[in-house]
Amino acid sequence: MKIGDLVKIRPKRAKDQVYSGLLLKAEPLGRGSSKTILFDVLVAELDEILTVSDIFFDVWRYDDQG
Repeated sequence: MKIGDLVKIRPKRAKDQVYSGLLLKAEPLGRGSSKTILFDVLVAELDEILTVSDIFFDVWRYDDQG
C-alpha cells in the first residue's frame, strides 16, 4: 500500500464493521517480533482521520479484496 490508496479498515474483533478511507500515512514501529504499523486513514463514514494499528485492525487496499 502507498499514500493516496483507497483502503478498507476492519476492527479484528468486529468483523461486521468495515470502513472505507484514504491512506494518508503508514509508519512502521518497533523491531523484531514486536513490529507494528500505524496507519493514518481519512475515514469516509466518519469524516475523521483515524490512526489505527495493524495489531487491532485489518487494513487492505480497496481493490485487493473488493
